[in-house]
Amino acid sequence: MEFTAKIISPVLLKTPKLALLNPYPLPSQPTCNSIPSISHSLLDQLSPPIYTHVLFFYSTYLPNTSEKLKSSLSQTLKYFYPLAGRIKEIDKGKLHVECNDEGVEFNETRVTGAILESIHQGPAVELLNELLPIKKSIFDYRENDPLLAVQLNVLDGGGFVLGLSICHLIADGASLSMFINWWSRTAHGFTENSSPAPLPPRFDCASVFPPKEMIQNTPHKRSTEFSGPSQDGAIRCFSINSKAMEMLKQVSVGQSTRVEAVSALVWRCIKRAKCENIVSMSHVVNFRKRMAPILSHESFGNMHLEVEIKEPETEAESIEALNKI
Repeated sequence: MEFTAKIISPVLLKTPKLALLNPYPLPSQPTCNSIPSISHSLLDQLSPPIYTHVLFFYSTYLPNTSEKLKSSLSQTLKYFYPLAGRIKEIDKGKLHVECNDEGVEFNETRVTGAILESIHQGPAVELLNELLPIKKSIFDYRENDPLLAVQLNVLDGGGFVLGLSICHLIADGASLSMFINWWSRTAHGFTENSSPAPLPPRFDCASVFPPKEMIQNTPHKRSTEFSGPSQDGAIRCFSINSKAMEMLKQVSVGQSTRVEAVSALVWRCIKRAKCENIVSMSHVVNFRKRMAPILSHESFGNMHLEVEIKEPETEAESIEALNKI
């Protein structure tokens, strides 16, 4: 299956004074004069200088969908204002986010030659790249790359795909989820006065893990390590529907969660394919609730660790190992 995604226009989400100068969606209230720059934490510094991507599939595209997404994104950026800024290097590898309202990139495309069902069922991974706003993997603050980019892909066969790319140097998976949930609430008409009101994000990670001088480990030096898959690497897309997920959980040992069940399946398949006795797996773990004292769930940034699990001797020990994550 092949399809074509053609950009029809960059969005001009405007604030009154910057309407003619800025091609990107901006916070609905300017922040550059009222909010100081935000320092990166140590864990932000150690995160890979890459973009994290996500795609959302919707079966219905309404005439007001585009404008609703633009206006709600602008409102959301009032609270997630660092995403409209740019990363700058202060000194000796220390980075911070300048809250300068340079904006979030937002593209709108028309996709021809594809229907939602065919895309959702798993096309070649390289085709999905056309639905993302950022096509490259590496983030480079020296090129003034945006921290967040959005692409609205309207399918000629009906429905749309919303693609997001966010810089890993400013947000982990939990932070991205926080932003998406807030944006979704805003698009559905909820405001800060709606009940129950969500707590706003907190940009306090640097107070927990202060940055350090990292002359030999700056993001642009580490970018060569993340330039793309190695020759021995492979990327594949697998789809597991809800019925298959329930069947997988039923055959697992104990009361397995979805993550545990899928992880155990992948682990077993890799072991069988490699025909080796020594196999390990790593999981990225959100430790906001695992610290003492517990960190706020609203702490925005990188608050995760990669945990490695070595091969146990039995399937029951596999589940027990996953439960410890």
